[in-house]
Amino acid sequence: QPFHVVALDPGIIPAVPLYVALDRGYFAEEGLEVELQPSPDATTGAQMLAVGQAAFNMAVPDPVLFNALARGIDIKLLASGTVNGPEDRPAAFLVRSDLIASGQYASPADLKGLTIATPANSSEFYVERVLRQGGLTLDDVQRVIMPVPDILSAFASQRIAAAWQVEPLITAAVRRNLATVIAGTGELFPGANGMDLVMAGSFGREQPEVARRFVVAYLRGLRDYYHAFNKGDGDREPVVQALVAHTVVKDPALYDVMGMHTVDPNGALNSASWDAFQEFYLRMGLQQQRVDLARHVDESYLQAALDRLGREP
Repeated sequence: QPFHVVALDPGIIPAVPLYVALDRGYFAEEGLEVELQPSPDATTGAQMLAVGQAAFNMAVPDPVLFNALARGIDIKLLASGTVNGPEDRPAAFLVRSDLIASGQYASPADLKGLTIATPANSSEFYVERVLRQGGLTLDDVQRVIMPVPDILSAFASQRIAAAWQVEPLITAAVRRNLATVIAGTGELFPGANGMDLVMAGSFGREQPEVARRFVVAYLRGLRDYYHAFNKGDGDREPVVQALVAHTVVKDPALYDVMGMHTVDPNGALNSASWDAFQEFYLRMGLQQQRVDLARHVDESYLQAALDRLGREP
């Protein structure tokens, strides 16, 4: 009888280890029946872990998560999901192409007073890093929160000058000559973890062996992606199939041209990189108090998985 585990599914490309582990049978091989439940937003995700409705989630460094940890919600950071490689642009800062063509935009300093769209407050962390290159702050521009799908039409109608955007919509904007990539996540914050595998602390205490087996399957899925996309010495077909099945990017050919993220094949955590996000959220008033992330990191499951699977060079 396989053990039933609920993991939250953000439905985005960086959650690829879960999709590969599920579709290639890695969870099943560990005696787990994993159910992926859609996770609409960070708030719902944190709540579902808190009350035991889900055991695992792929979490980003969002103020919602930090505020939940500050309130005493027991969530453990287990392994990295993405690591910003220097060339990475799964998300990037774009400027409208006509502004560049006309010479109105030559550097970030030229964004003063213009309108910049972001999908969420947390994206402004990266936007601020772009603006700093031009000696500007977030207060020097007009900021609007806009759903990711609406950003393309806002570029087309010239309602915005620039935006923080994610793939595959970056590629769509560039192909339609609506906008140009100025800087990606990798250039703006190299080495940072953009997403981590997290777990409800209570689940680890009640089902430590199940948690260890989950992380083994997760790491196998992560490594399949690593070899297919980062190292280029693995089979891309099953990884792309899993992404097509579980994300909105249904065209397999897009995976050859989109900016894809980097992973660490050993799942190494860089929780210190999340402290930079905390500093930003505290400054912006999005987070009430600083969280000591060291108290929430539990690498014992990852170490057990590495002991079983071996370490990648």
